[in-house]
Amino acid sequence: MGKFIISSETEITKENLTAWLNEFTQSNGIQSNLIELDKYYQGKDDLKKANLCQKKRIDNKIHVNLASMIVNNSTNYFIGKPVSYKFKKGFDSAKIENLQKNDKESIENKTLAKDCSKFGIAYELINYDDEKKIYYKRLNPINTCCVKKDTILEETTCFFTFTIIQPLGGQPYKKGFVYTKEIIQEFTETNGTVTFGETKENVLKDFPVIVYKNNDEMTGDYEKVTEMLSAYSRLYSSGFDDFESIANALLIFYNIKLSEEDKKELERSGAIGVQDEDGEREAKAEYIYKKLDISSFKELRNMLREDIFAITNVADFTDENFGGNQSGVAISYKLIGFENLRLDKAAFFKQGLIDRWKLIGKNIKDKYDLEDDDIEEITFYPNIPENVAQDLEYVQLWKQGAITLETMLSKLETVKDVKAEAKALKDEQQEAIKRTKETIQNEEIPLSGNNSRLRV
Repeated sequence: MGKFIISSETEITKENLTAWLNEFTQSNGIQSNLIELDKYYQGKDDLKKANLCQKKRIDNKIHVNLASMIVNNSTNYFIGKPVSYKFKKGFDSAKIENLQKNDKESIENKTLAKDCSKFGIAYELINYDDEKKIYYKRLNPINTCCVKKDTILEETTCFFTFTIIQPLGGQPYKKGFVYTKEIIQEFTETNGTVTFGETKENVLKDFPVIVYKNNDEMTGDYEKVTEMLSAYSRLYSSGFDDFESIANALLIFYNIKLSEEDKKELERSGAIGVQDEDGEREAKAEYIYKKLDISSFKELRNMLREDIFAITNVADFTDENFGGNQSGVAISYKLIGFENLRLDKAAFFKQGLIDRWKLIGKNIKDKYDLEDDDIEEITFYPNIPENVAQDLEYVQLWKQGAITLETMLSKLETVKDVKAEAKALKDEQQEAIKRTKETIQNEEIPLSGNNSRLRV
């Protein structure tokens, strides 16, 4: 399902906005799909077991929240380490760096990446606060949408976002904003009727909402395996139903007739001594319960879990294949699918970051015009444990002259910028040599044959 509204209408009128809101919020519409995806992440997806639920049967509803695990693993691997920028020589990057203070950008990026993982798309608002300072803030995709023109290029018409207001004793209504290149239009919607409020000029002179995509299809990381996620939870629930049924197994008596008092005593204490009426037949009692095939249950659970993580291309770090002290190369082979997923995310997320800084650059104090080639490189670092032992091996090879300094530095997981690290190392060595020379020049060297001393 698409995540945008496609419309031939381009004017911001009450009628058009009403139609767009209805299309967005209707049953089986865009918002409905996003809410359903969020339920999986919250562990609240529907676990109906219609054909399994018989009368008086135990019916556990255990949500095994693999969706949350998929999102957290994917997001932290992709952007758990802060993004770094390499700017074109001569570009004043201090203005951007000033807006990245206190890890503000890294936190924002992680929030947006999590939305991309859950919903396939994320939105960010660029605006001015009451103190006329520019800011960037995540918008909830469940209540935000982009309206596109029904043309080949699908140019953007507007964005709208809203929140649900629940007044005490009153009827809930939507309150939100429509964003175009020219205006910011406030609106409310009650019972399908839209009322426009204050209209403000858009001082940014461009769409103030940035779109971040998870991939070209704008699908979430677990969107294609939702049925399998529900099946996994149902399997778990049914398994616990069977285990619990043992505790509630039916106790049957042979050749014994129990009185009502006997039944009450059995229910109260759980034990009762009985015998048959004439003593001629064998009297016995036993529980009737379903035999459990634990191995089959475990095999089916493991198979379903492996398929879920294989299809999503997200690594399951609880898997025993990731255990032990493994080399970086060994781990890399096991992360090929995960790495491909990360590279797809980085390609689309990068464009969102460029759009953010281009829009901010045109509107902050001491404005700058940032072009696409001003940012030579945006680097996303995979968040995996650093293999220190392997790094030491490369350092030893360099000391032995087997590899060059640049090759050695490029192999170290702790080094992110090889050229910058090589320059810093060279400067450090030159400083050490300088200090050594100064120390030698200031040392007093004793002369042989007498007690006099010579200062060099």
